[in-house]
Amino acid sequence: MSRKRYYSKRYHSKRRSYSSSSDIDSSVKILLFIIFLPIVLICWLIKLIVKLHKKNDPASQETYCQNESPQKSYYGEGDENESEQTTYQQKDSLITDYERYFYNILEGNFGDEYKIQTQVNLASIVKKVDNSKYQNELFRNIDFGIFEKSTLKPLLLIEINDSTHKKGNRYKRDLNVRKIPEESGIKLITFYSSYSNKKFYVIDKITKELNNK
Repeated sequence: MSRKRYYSKRYHSKRRSYSSSSDIDSSVKILLFIIFLPIVLICWLIKLIVKLHKKNDPASQETYCQNESPQKSYYGEGDENESEQTTYQQKDSLITDYERYFYNILEGNFGDEYKIQTQVNLASIVKKVDNSKYQNELFRNIDFGIFEKSTLKPLLLIEINDSTHKKGNRYKRDLNVRKIPEESGIKLITFYSSYSNKKFYVIDKITKELNNK
């Protein structure tokens, strides 16, 4: 066999071997693609189903409503179906029996000279001049307010705190609420239900605050 024929035969043999190897690699790639494509599609479908389930799940909607910002809850921007799921009932009174005890003292001893107002919303007597802290706390009610009769200028705010005000987040919120009148220049005093709060004591404490201008 001539040398030329020998090298020609060897060249064609290597070429067939390379071609065969390329065919195998292509087949493996195609096989892997066929295997992994359904897996990717299944994962995508599962994710889509879970997302749709959460969107239509009433429990998830309830959690979303509970996590709404105070501003949205305050203005009633809730679920459109909320009225169908919630039952509303009228309260017997604007104030509790214990608060009524204080209201009678306030009206009986200060009502002639001042305007006595129950459930005073901070947002109605304090305005924000920037976007700093305590924005949400403006939507908190104070139990009583004493105002000038002619101008309705707030003179004194009164809070009645029971044992629930000492608990965790409630206590911290009360501290923040107290700072708002202080920063705006409105005095606030607190009576605690754990004390007797005799009539003469309540009158004396309020009189001193009103006279201490």
